[in-house]
Amino acid sequence: KTLAENVKKVMDMLIFSAEVINKLSNMIIRQKALNPLISDELVNSVAQAGTDANKAIALLLVALQSTSVTQASNLESEGGSSLEYEQSLLLYQMLSGTDLNGNPDPQDTISLTYLLSASYNTAKSYSDQIQEDLNRTTYQLNSARITLNKAQVKLKSLQAGLAAANAAALA
Repeated sequence: KTLAENVKKVMDMLIFSAEVINKLSNMIIRQKALNPLISDELVNSVAQAGTDANKAIALLLVALQSTSVTQASNLESEGGSSLEYEQSLLLYQMLSGTDLNGNPDPQDTISLTYLLSASYNTAKSYSDQIQEDLNRTTYQLNSARITLNKAQVKLKSLQAGLAAANAAALA
């Protein structure tokens, strides 16, 4: 928008300059008719300056038209960019569970962060329960082995006593 305004200002100055050059050219041509001592080179230079000024105006009109087209395209894309920005903010909020300012949303129950955190907590709870059950089972197994070892020692002792009693009875 600023560029279009600046191009318009330059265009106004260029048109003014071209008008001044054309008036100067007409005045020099009239003076040349009255005074043949005025050089043809001066008349040709001023005429060329007028032609160049008119070409510059034509080129600046093309530039102004291109600026207008670009400005219209920018205005059209601005709406799309704004929509993309809003959509990306909503996606970020959905993934992160935050509000527009990046603060955690206390009522968040659907963000990816919340769902992953809830899944992690559930899995950790199950893991802790399994570890507790494993520890309890290991303790019970160790207690049963101790009892078994005691029973085996007592059995061996009784078997030794029985063998001694059988030997004494046979003797």
